[in-house]
Amino acid sequence: MAAIGGDFGAWVNGSEQGLQLKKKKRFVRLVFVFFIILVGWAYWALLDEVSNGTGKVVPTSQEQVIQSLEGG
Repeated sequence: MAAIGGDFGAWVNGSEQGLQLKKKKRFVRLVFVFFIILVGWAYWALLDEVSNGTGKVVPTSQEQVIQSLEGG
């Protein structure tokens, strides 16, 4: 009787692992499809305006030297 119970337990564990594997595969497929959709959108989307500029950081108070706490 113990052998049957042991086999049944192994079968149940195997089916649970199979379900987890299916969920993982479904998730990977969903991420892949989402990525493909994003790439397609990026390829066909039109940009309304592109602007470039240069800038300079101007401190509002006196300059201060800062250092890393960990060094290196």
